[in-house]
Amino acid sequence: HALAAGSFRDIVRVSGSAPGAWTEICRMNAERIHQSLSGYVRCLSEVERIFHAGDFERLRAHFEKGHREYRRILAASTPSLRLEST
Repeated sequence: HALAAGSFRDIVRVSGSAPGAWTEICRMNAERIHQSLSGYVRCLSEVERIFHAGDFERLRAHFEKGHREYRRILAASTPSLRLEST
């Protein structure tokens, strides 16, 4: 437990919730969740291919795309927040 940093606790927090509640949430949103998981698997497969090829510039491009998307979502959800590009 001492090794679990705050971000790890945030990621696994759902595991502490009632399994029945999450099962029902998944049942009610099955199609959308399936679409999201399929997209995630495609992305992970692409990253796996990048690692296999040793193409770390392409990996950096993936990270940069994720960073831009994160900032876009953050800015959209916090209108008063001014984000400088980095």
